[in-house]
Amino acid sequence: EAELKHLFSMAGKVNWVAIVRGRYSEQSRGIALVVMENEDGVRCALKRFNGVHLQGSIIAVSNKTSMEHGRINNLSV
Repeated sequence: EAELKHLFSMAGKVNWVAIVRGRYSEQSRGIALVVMENEDGVRCALKRFNGVHLQGSIIAVSNKTSMEHGRINNLSV
């Protein structure tokens, strides 16, 4: 999580990062959620990091905006 937060902070302020883990194994399922402070950070991260190599894998970044509690700027990695 710290590595993703550091990487995405190059695009803007990161509010938080969560890595999706298996229920029983606690191993990463290869999916993470990055919440950026604003849409400018989201746009920059989409342009800058989609297709980048990270720890031997190519990451795919997509915008997943939620309106549950107002506007939340989410990126699915």
